[in-house]
Amino acid sequence: MPAPKDPERRAEWIRKNAEWHRGRSHGGGPKISAALKDVPKSPEHRAKLSQALMGHSVSQETRDKISSANRGHVSPMRGRRHSVESNRRNSEKHKGKTLPDECKRKLSEVRRSPEYRQRNAENGRAQWQRLSVEERRQWMEMRFGHLSSAQTSSIENMVASAMDECGVVYLRQVRIGPYSADLFLPNSNVVVECDGEYWHSTGRARDRDARRDTFMAQRGHGVVRLGERAIRRNPKDCLLRGLLLLQLRSLVARQPFRG
Repeated sequence: MPAPKDPERRAEWIRKNAEWHRGRSHGGGPKISAALKDVPKSPEHRAKLSQALMGHSVSQETRDKISSANRGHVSPMRGRRHSVESNRRNSEKHKGKTLPDECKRKLSEVRRSPEYRQRNAENGRAQWQRLSVEERRQWMEMRFGHLSSAQTSSIENMVASAMDECGVVYLRQVRIGPYSADLFLPNSNVVVECDGEYWHSTGRARDRDARRDTFMAQRGHGVVRLGERAIRRNPKDCLLRGLLLLQLRSLVARQPFRG
């Protein structure tokens, strides 16, 4: 019997259905699950499932039970990575699929909410506290290994080319504390950051950059920030102007420069 469309009748139907199944067990459950695992579902079947579950929410009591049952469970994928073939299959399976606009809007609202951000930060801190010293070290190595292997941006390449023309000695993607500097000048102990318009234009991004600059300055590094527009207009002039102004400001105090 399909679920009623009326919200009140649907809720009652879900409750009775749950009561009927509670305490019942099917001896052939695992066999049935295995048999149906690779059976493809038609678009009509998927649409019916989506319609039946629409508006359904799990109670807090059920969530607590699931959380308690999963406590201490170690994911079978922990410490492992998907194979290239597995990644290819997942990519093919999701290719062309997009979320409805209403769903995107709701997700965006939830992620922008202060409650979500606070809860996310608290969960991250709690998870970090549960890690051992060795697990923290491995996580940091993995994170910075990913950063160092990441592709460099076009404006970074333009500034690097300008440094080559000027004969400046530099290193790329250098780890400094919890951060990775775009370009580092070891002879003058200066960090050069290339700020793209998209990633560094919001207020939140500017606050993050300010904390990063403060961290660098506290460890004796000069900071030069070059904006995307200035780099694309003339990367060599932008670089020299930034380094010159940083040198002048260093006579008083090390303050980050934004170009």
